Amino acid sequence: MVIKVDFRNFWRGFEEKFDGGIKRSLIKLLEEEGIQFQLDKENPDIIFFNAFGEITYQGPALKIGYVTEPMTWFKAIMDKIKVNYMDMVVGCVPNIKSKFIKLPLYLSVTDPKNMTKERIDGINQYVKNKVIEFDPKSKSGYNLKFCALINRHDNFNTRTPILRKLEKIGFVDCPGILHNNVKSFDDDGISKVDYLKGFLFNICPENTPGHEGYITEKIINCSESGCIPVYHSYGLDEMDKRFFNVNRIILYDPNNEESLEKAYLKVKSLLEDKNELIKFYKQDVFHPDAHLVVDESIANYKKKFKKFFKKNNLL
Repeated sequence: MVIKVDFRNFWRGFEEKFDGGIKRSLIKLLEEEGIQFQLDKENPDIIFFNAFGEITYQGPALKIGYVTEPMTWFKAIMDKIKVNYMDMVVGCVPNIKSKFIKLPLYLSVTDPKNMTKERIDGINQYVKNKVIEFDPKSKSGYNLKFCALINRHDNFNTRTPILRKLEKIGFVDCPGILHNNVKSFDDDGISKVDYLKGFLFNICPENTPGHEGYITEKIINCSESGCIPVYHSYGLDEMDKRFFNVNRIILYDPNNEESLEKAYLKVKSLLEDKNELIKFYKQDVFHPDAHLVVDESIANYKKKFKKFFKKNNLL
């Protein structure tokens, strides 16, 4: 039996990049179970809804919310979830029972099947092998640049407060639109991850703290590069803490001066002590068993969806 599916309220370029949505990991993971899907915008069996714009559909299709953005900002999807409009909710949501399925962006944005034990071990080994040494000719005093911030905006003032603090320590490269002061790495034809490999720290928060269960994809880009994340969020839940080594993340609250000062002093002390900097940098980026979190997340996702399809006579 073929399940007819549609995707609505997604970001610009989504349909072009993912063949209407059918090539997104949401579908590809389920196809591994032998489930067949067909894109049907006129008469779908199920519709995946994202957060961009008002959700107005009133038809008979089953409705699945796909949460990729902080619902503290994108309130249209939050409002629909609150009134039980959605039959199921997946993505950056609380890792709880019921109709919620956590499939965080640090998995789905990279393709969960690629976040294997070998890949996780490889990233952990990469930071251990990284050469960090004094370089008196550089602005940072090291062979790596000090810090980068790569964003388009700061509409909710989550990024600028920590930037202003860290600028007291050294030059922070901003190749994006926000506080732009260097050329874009796109001009050199390199990826964000490869660009960040040249830095010690990366300011990588989301534009709002988000909601319970939310964590931005920006921290995975930072982590893959080996940078030390300077991060702000609602808070990492138990799943996140089993995936990331939180002891290697410098957390801050942009609305709390004491928290900002603490993060600033931590970065400053590391930069001023080579041995401590190397010790901090060369910690595992991910827990050695982080691949088990990936396996569990995928298995839970598949199990719940198969049960959901069977309950609604789609399998």
